[in-house]
Amino acid sequence: MIRRITEYEPLLEQWSKAAGCLPVRLTAAWECYGGHAPDCAFYAVDDAAVLMVHGAGALLCGEVSDLAEIHMFLRMSGALTLLGAKPMQGAQKRLSMRWKGTGEKPLLPKEICTEPSLWRLSQSGLLNADPQAYYADVCRRVNRGAALIYTCERDGTAYATAGAYAITESGAYLSGVATREAQRCRGYASALVMALCTALSPREIYLICKPPLAAFYERLGFEQHEELWEFEMGRT
Repeated sequence: MIRRITEYEPLLEQWSKAAGCLPVRLTAAWECYGGHAPDCAFYAVDDAAVLMVHGAGALLCGEVSDLAEIHMFLRMSGALTLLGAKPMQGAQKRLSMRWKGTGEKPLLPKEICTEPSLWRLSQSGLLNADPQAYYADVCRRVNRGAALIYTCERDGTAYATAGAYAITESGAYLSGVATREAQRCRGYASALVMALCTALSPREIYLICKPPLAAFYERLGFEQHEELWEFEMGRT
């Protein structure tokens, strides 16, 4: 059974206390959007798991008895992807990495910006995101203390960025790590990630990456925390 959650309830509280990347993302989104936002919805599944649908993406905290029902529900909702900890047929493996608090400490570039223009970043083409949807979401999160975005800029234009797009009292989730092709392999992404980790410590800091990128983040002091699985709704 799938039912929408509109008020904070014990099931949400249970997952807000759980460790891991997905609970951090779930908790931060609830703190920003609550239960009545049209573009971010929360659902209880079998009164044991929580499903969050935000834009074209969905994530699932917990196990469910009928994944096929979830897939059908998400297709009808317009979601394109589902991320969860339970293996799904046809899903792609992703790795949740957790920062250990040690690792390389690259020098911070002189052009680092810790309070960038979110509008200019949304229009920069640096991130693979719809500019208007990104701007609306990130402004809401930053204004509520649930996001922290850093960039490297030249003449007011970002050429590298990384951000914590979900921050709670005890955890943080890093994503949106990107560098323009002409500036790659110069340590900008590493420096931004490490600067964010330092600023967010002593929280538990997580990120999600494809398996080939694990070695890069391990050099920065991350370790594999758990395997996640991303299912594309167009797959069968």
